[in-house]
Amino acid sequence: METMRLVKPVMRSLLLRRAGFSLVELVVALAVILILAAVALPNLTGYLDQKRIDATATQLFAIRDALYNTTAGAVAFNQNVGSTNAGRLSELSSPIISGDASYATGTDDSCGGTFSVPQRNAWVTFGPFTTYTSERTTGMMFPIGMAEDSLTRVPNSNNPGDLRLNFRSVDLDDAAMLDETIDGTTNGWNAGRVQWTPQNGLNGIVTMYYFVTIDAEC
Repeated sequence: METMRLVKPVMRSLLLRRAGFSLVELVVALAVILILAAVALPNLTGYLDQKRIDATATQLFAIRDALYNTTAGAVAFNQNVGSTNAGRLSELSSPIISGDASYATGTDDSCGGTFSVPQRNAWVTFGPFTTYTSERTTGMMFPIGMAEDSLTRVPNSNNPGDLRLNFRSVDLDDAAMLDETIDGTTNGWNAGRVQWTPQNGLNGIVTMYYFVTIDAEC
């Protein structure tokens, strides 16, 4: 009996020691967690960056198709409003105004001219052309930054060319990733659908452009 009384406290002490962790064990476990985090974090960051770029590309494709789309049955500004191209992103979601091209009160086509009454009526019949909205003063929000509301026609005449979306402050790495995603390769800062300037950015920030092919109509 005396022996059993002595054994029980010893066993209890051993069990308590096994139930906890020593300082060395805690340090080792923490080191393992930090190592795993260091390995996983770059992969997670890269994954999130690519998701943001993919979301931007999806939105740009939607805007492209809303501006100009020759596919049969497509609901696009040019094909449904008739013989004209949009001059602003906001014209895709807000009805255009006829006979007034002023920035403050009206809407203008891609050449800076006015819309006709039949074109305005066609917009009311077929629009809106996108679910993405754009404010005149601030523009349209994309996952990588803000695009100006005003579109730039290149060349600036009623000849076949492009409508250019203008992003004033985009991270250079984002522009390069978007270039690879949309153009299929990093074909450079001055070629393809995605372009930017200056080439290497200022403090890593560039002005980025996205080009949408259009016809010779204003």
